[in-house]
Amino acid sequence: MMQTKRTTIALGLAWALAAGSSQAAQAAECAGLMQPGLVADTVVSAARDVAAADGLPAYCEVEATNSSAPGSKIVTMTRLPMDWNGKLLAAGGGGFAGDTKLETVAPALKRGYATIGTNMGHAGTESLGMEWMITEKGKLNEVVLADFGERAAHVSAIVGKELIKAYYGRPQTQAYWQGCSTGGRQGMTESQRHPEDFDGIIAGAPVFSWVLYSQSIQRAQFFRNTPGALITKEQVPLIRDAVVTACDGLDGVKDGYLTNPLACSWDPAEIECKEGQAAGAQCLSKEQAGAVRKLYAGYVTPDGLTVSDPTMRGGEGDWTMRFVGIPPLPKGLNVHFGGVATAYLYKLDPEWDPLSFDPDTEMAELLRTKATQHMIPDNPDISPFVKRGGKMLLWHGFNDSGPSALQTLHYYKQMEAVVAPQIDTPVTDSVRYFLAPGVGHCGGGAGPDRFDMLTALENWVEKGEAPERIIASKKDSEMTRPLCPYPTIATYKGSGNTDDAANFDCAPMNPAE
Repeated sequence: MMQTKRTTIALGLAWALAAGSSQAAQAAECAGLMQPGLVADTVVSAARDVAAADGLPAYCEVEATNSSAPGSKIVTMTRLPMDWNGKLLAAGGGGFAGDTKLETVAPALKRGYATIGTNMGHAGTESLGMEWMITEKGKLNEVVLADFGERAAHVSAIVGKELIKAYYGRPQTQAYWQGCSTGGRQGMTESQRHPEDFDGIIAGAPVFSWVLYSQSIQRAQFFRNTPGALITKEQVPLIRDAVVTACDGLDGVKDGYLTNPLACSWDPAEIECKEGQAAGAQCLSKEQAGAVRKLYAGYVTPDGLTVSDPTMRGGEGDWTMRFVGIPPLPKGLNVHFGGVATAYLYKLDPEWDPLSFDPDTEMAELLRTKATQHMIPDNPDISPFVKRGGKMLLWHGFNDSGPSALQTLHYYKQMEAVVAPQIDTPVTDSVRYFLAPGVGHCGGGAGPDRFDMLTALENWVEKGEAPERIIASKKDSEMTRPLCPYPTIATYKGSGNTDDAANFDCAPMNPAE
């Protein structure tokens, strides 16, 4: 009888410790997580049970504020599902805001993940608002800068992991980060500065360079600082259609977008107005064509500093929002985004006019601004992350008109060169960069923009299966394509249904940049 009882207890304990049996292993009630001192320097302000609804499982939602640095108030929202898969997923922010919203982490919760999100150290919720960055004109809020720039992601990982251990009675088996744009920057920061926080990182379209802000301003200047150069929304489809007509077939498949825009050399002179024509929906003025040409060329200062990367041909579909302007953003998204960041972080003056920025004389100064140390994670040496077995998936929409896929590619090449001599295996065993042809900033565009990076990362970290191709699809379309690790790209085999990813190989880019 005693032996049977012991056997039953042992079996019950083993069952409770299994990854899919967290409900039995739960060490604390949800409300009990409000116990003072449970997490160092952290006050749990709310811990509530949320019933299963709308396809989501039942979970414990915990809101906690960490003040480990003087003046810092980093909020972490942790969601702990009753039916836990044993793993943690942290989600990044967007624009200038953090993200603690349920809808952001809902897909991961459905998969059984414990999830965390953070306010990035400030109460602002507007993606284009940065009023919290200065305490008064000319005075930077350095505590919030550090939180937003680098500290919040790290602190939220610590807080979330402690709550997981308290609630489930054991730590997570794997910890993953997933984010795009600002969230991509946070992921890069974690790999460089806190390599122990995560086992795997997905960093999409990362905003990790001052070039994003400078090029956002300069691209607006191309159109707005030369009289007559600003294109109209009626001319945007004219430009896009001309590009697609000229270059869509270069990859062997006419599908409405450019697989490799680097192979396209279309020039706006082809739609420049002839003598007697007036600029409009049928043609561009000389000044408009000149501005578009500058956009495609990018700009490097005489002393060799990149101000703006070349804008990829084929991504003109979002130029109305980014460059021409829409009612909420009359000067276009790019100048509003770059202008806000530069006004607050460089000029410390929210009233500063970004169209007055002089890249030839100010770019070097911009690079030296105090915000650089916190917000620009451009250190290519991530060898500590790689050596501890970390895996990173970098990805970028090839037609992103915000942060450039070329900037991310430049970083990837630098990282590969720096890390390779320090390890015994190829860097691609730990880090891979996926370009998403025809895709804009974190999605959208004419190309297939729906893909499951998280499953690819899981298989890589947990099973050792490095992603050779990731299948992408598009809403309301039968088209699927493989996303391929650089320096390869989806290439049609020459036969079979062109809407089927199975008929595409991952072959070297031509030209391979």
